[in-house]
Amino acid sequence: MNHSTTPIPPTLRFAADQGDAATVRQLLLAGAKIDEFDHAPLRRALHRRHAEIVQILLAAGADFTAQAEEFLSIAAKNGDAISLKMLLNHLKIPLTADALDRTFYSAILSRNPAAVKIMLRIGADAAAADNRPVLDAANVGSVEILRLLHRHGADLHARNDQALFNAVLQKQEQAIKFLLQSGLSANARSGASVTFAISYGHTPILELLLNAGGKLVDPALISDAADTDSLESFLLLVHFGYAFLPHVDAIVCTAARRGAPRILKYVLDQTPVRQASLDQALEFSAGKYQERVVDLLLEHGAAAAANHSAALKRAVAGQQFDLAQRLLVAGARAHDLDDTSILITIKAKQWPFFVMLLQAGLALASTVLTPEQATAFFAHVTPIQFLTDSRGNSLPLTLRTERQKFAKTTASTAAKQSGDDAVKVACWFTKFLDEMILRA
Repeated sequence: MNHSTTPIPPTLRFAADQGDAATVRQLLLAGAKIDEFDHAPLRRALHRRHAEIVQILLAAGADFTAQAEEFLSIAAKNGDAISLKMLLNHLKIPLTADALDRTFYSAILSRNPAAVKIMLRIGADAAAADNRPVLDAANVGSVEILRLLHRHGADLHARNDQALFNAVLQKQEQAIKFLLQSGLSANARSGASVTFAISYGHTPILELLLNAGGKLVDPALISDAADTDSLESFLLLVHFGYAFLPHVDAIVCTAARRGAPRILKYVLDQTPVRQASLDQALEFSAGKYQERVVDLLLEHGAAAAANHSAALKRAVAGQQFDLAQRLLVAGARAHDLDDTSILITIKAKQWPFFVMLLQAGLALASTVLTPEQATAFFAHVTPIQFLTDSRGNSLPLTLRTERQKFAKTTASTAAKQSGDDAVKVACWFTKFLDEMILRA
């Protein structure tokens, strides 16, 4: 039995969406509703930037009066100057002032000078009181649009050169050049733009501003260059006469906190830094897994054991155990760690690092494990590791006695929930400890 199917004819909105001009014409001749689904065909054509389809639909009588602002906005946002012009030519009622402004701003944000020029021709205000057209053009970095606005009466330097500030925030280098070339920059002199250029680590923009007379509001803000580790920006500031020596402590700490090894190395190689600053910087960097920064600080004299091994505590708290191990090797003291650090290590199942701490003199007097942790302890730690250092030498008697007590308490805890085999291991462990201590 043969089954035949009748092809489903395309809808007008589908043909408009696809940019199929021939089908659009055929469907219109066949009586397709030009305003189907609230003028969906015209809306689709505008979204797809099919200017030819827009022309066909408008010529066929598409009445978009009720959606005028929406459709104009679509064309303006897309930077579709051709469709925008056709829509404006087919408007049956004038645009309201608010609709004109909104469409104008959409055209600016599209970065299309042709669309902006069309809006200016029909009365858009380039010199609006809030200076928004200029600010929006600076945000998108369009030099051509800025020129257009200026020719139509806009003040590029209104509101204390806010446009320049916007261009700096958006890293619009070409717009910055144009604005600086158009007149003296008060905002560059005030330092706000310079400060943001430093914080972004954008050296070309910083150089433009400094050459135009930009100044740092506070010379201490040279330390902000460490936020992005932009050594080029830092050296540029030095070249323009900003001294870093009076602010070296702040620079070192900022570089450590932000992870800026290039600036940190340059500063440490150039001048001595106070021990307290080095130690504080080491603590900052240890909490953020800044291995290169930690190494630099240790190489230049930071003490791993400073402030009760604060850097080691930070590394453990952040579960940066490789870094914690490096600090331990560099002289951090295991016995400075409290119960919180110990339990973080155990919960993270970092048993090799825990053994390293044990052999470095970790104090366990107040540490209490759960039954599950207690069972894991006996599965990963040997009696010899428990009572000797990394070289196999016996730990001091007071520490061995403390650990013997800890092991018995932990064995009792493990017995509460563990199976027979785990209990046997715990009993063997404590018995072996007793014998080792007696022999010692």
